[in-house]
Amino acid sequence: VRQGNQTYTVLKDKTASIGNPYVSQVDLRNVTFTTVAKTYYRWNPAIPGIYGVGGYETFTHNGTNFVQVPGGTIQNSIENGQAFYVQNNSTTVDGSLLFTETSKGTGSNTFSRGEGSGSTEGKVLSLNMYSNINGEQVIVDGWRMRYREDNSNAFDNEDAEKFPNLYNNIGIKSTGKDLVVESRKTISDTDTIFMKISGTRIADYKFALVPENFEQPGLQAFLVDKFMNKQTAVSLSDSTWYNFAITADNASKAADRFYITFKQIIEAPLKYISIVAVRNNDVSNAVKWVVDNEDKMVSYSVERGETGTIFVPINSQSAKNNFSKKAEYAFTDTKPSTTVDIFYRIKGTGISGKTYYSDVVRVSPLQGKPSIAITPNPVSGNIVKLKMELLPAGEYKIKIYNKLGEIVTHKNVSLQDWRQFVNIPVNLPQGSYILSVSNKTTVIHSENFVISR
Repeated sequence: VRQGNQTYTVLKDKTASIGNPYVSQVDLRNVTFTTVAKTYYRWNPAIPGIYGVGGYETFTHNGTNFVQVPGGTIQNSIENGQAFYVQNNSTTVDGSLLFTETSKGTGSNTFSRGEGSGSTEGKVLSLNMYSNINGEQVIVDGWRMRYREDNSNAFDNEDAEKFPNLYNNIGIKSTGKDLVVESRKTISDTDTIFMKISGTRIADYKFALVPENFEQPGLQAFLVDKFMNKQTAVSLSDSTWYNFAITADNASKAADRFYITFKQIIEAPLKYISIVAVRNNDVSNAVKWVVDNEDKMVSYSVERGETGTIFVPINSQSAKNNFSKKAEYAFTDTKPSTTVDIFYRIKGTGISGKTYYSDVVRVSPLQGKPSIAITPNPVSGNIVKLKMELLPAGEYKIKIYNKLGEIVTHKNVSLQDWRQFVNIPVNLPQGSYILSVSNKTTVIHSENFVISR
């Protein structure tokens, strides 16, 4: 029975078979990998397949756990008596695995789904290839691409070569090797993931492309199917599914049938041709603007302010994305102030996140003095109609007095528009009365009127 530290050498540019040195389970997270790729492989005879022959499984470290590629199952442990494979991708230095007493785990057959928290892989794109096995959609193979600025684009121990199975293989073709895991530097402009597919049968398949932390302003991805002469956009924020078939046509089985290309969209600067704001007859404000070079725009926001320097958004519209054509937009501000200057500007947002502001335009306040009047006067019915114009929006109190100075009716009014008609129900005998209007502190209007029957 082995105890204490156990060291296994992995020669440079070689693959080594490593056995669990202890009679207990081992947690690979507590094993020291030195100049060895932190990816392990194992044979699983129970893998379902149309031919029932089992296959190799790959588990790569994501900064926290060993996750299966494809699929994402977490498997950190190696059981007593179980062997696995590792690779040393260095061409100059031998590597090693160091097992210690603290490497020993507890329990057995510990599996879980998902990739847990704390991943330090950066931007990740995984491809899972599915096929129908005995009436069930099953993941048959896949790969994992990792982008991070401190990665190297050269083949090293952050990459993992593919252990091919007899059937249904798909991997990344890069640096002259077939990879199941590759780590590259963050995409700054363009990139291409070349794939190699082999061992397929005449059947229907599907890809699931799964991004993690991959959204990058202006970056677009496309899956290219050379056999179908088809290009499909790949979401960098959600899973993308792609169905395809392997047929009797040999071209459908071509090893290089698929690849993924990335490109950074370069925006042509948005050009505002005009922006105008005018007051309508109903005292709403109409804002209109015309733009050019807007094919890379996402949205426009109408912003309003009363100082010309501080603005708040009041409306948002999606861009029409008229390629090489002018685009016209309009918005009606139905509740603007009528007593002060109102300023507007447009904020355009491109796919890269860059913003473009229009010039600032102004709508002047309505001209004239505030007025309050009973119309008609005398009042012939049971409704006193009060017209209120150009008053500041807010709360007002209306009171009606008889000749003795007694309040005979009252009403609270919330004034919102520049011109507002207020109906005051009355059930009063004919005669002379006084109406007063006050704001929160002061009587601002007093008017005599007559009710005649």
